Amino acid sequence: MAVLSGIKTAVDGIPSVALWRVTFNANPAPILTAGSQEALVQQCGIEDWEGDIIYLGYTASYVPGDELAFVGSIDGSKGVTGDALVQRVVIAADYQTNRYFTTQLRIVGNGALTFGTASATDTTMPTPVCPAGKKVVIDSTELSGIIGWRLSLEREMLPYVSNDTSGVVKNVVGAFSATLILDAVLSDASIPSLDTNHDFKLYVSDTAYWQVDSMRLTGIEDYGVDLIRAGQRREPPAYRMTFTHSAASDKYIKDPSAQVWPPSDKN
Repeated sequence: MAVLSGIKTAVDGIPSVALWRVTFNANPAPILTAGSQEALVQQCGIEDWEGDIIYLGYTASYVPGDELAFVGSIDGSKGVTGDALVQRVVIAADYQTNRYFTTQLRIVGNGALTFGTASATDTTMPTPVCPAGKKVVIDSTELSGIIGWRLSLEREMLPYVSNDTSGVVKNVVGAFSATLILDAVLSDASIPSLDTNHDFKLYVSDTAYWQVDSMRLTGIEDYGVDLIRAGQRREPPAYRMTFTHSAASDKYIKDPSAQVWPPSDKN
């Protein structure tokens, strides 16, 4: 047996993967009978699994609701395989540390998970993109003082088990939702209008951007100051704005190269 560091990890079809992990549960049904010698027998039950993938970049290789034939390798030849659905896609920009753009996929099992042969490699040198200097525009006005943003796109998953799923959880894709979180330093600039819809352009280069329309300002956190810690602060006060997608006609969510919502097959 060789202990692996993960340095040769890869996910088939997704370049520049920095992390992948899966969690599997057999969920057996415990049985106790007169003949089980005062111990439980673990049988039957419903198998279920889920996982996360993080890769470098700012485009959605998959969008919520997409099917994914997951092949995750730990050394190029061994790992796990299984059919999955993409539940959530999260793109993040951190101006405070100027950390490169990353995208996270949350996947849920849509059939059995198999441990064993999993052939996947990635020899493409990554091309990290830094968020420094990239604009955030709301309703055609550029915002200042933004120290980070996080865009989360999600599809509701409706799990089911039937006589033809062989004791494994499968899912039906449900409603679409999206959340945009903006973190900003406290300043004398006016905040966007409360409880109203706004259109955003989240730039990932000088010209390319995520278009995120019809986002309703539904929450504000930590708006104010804390003078008790005035002698200990190492950075100015910051607050958080949460915007929630509200479906509207002639409004869209698009990454720099493709449309995410409405689904293209509905147009």
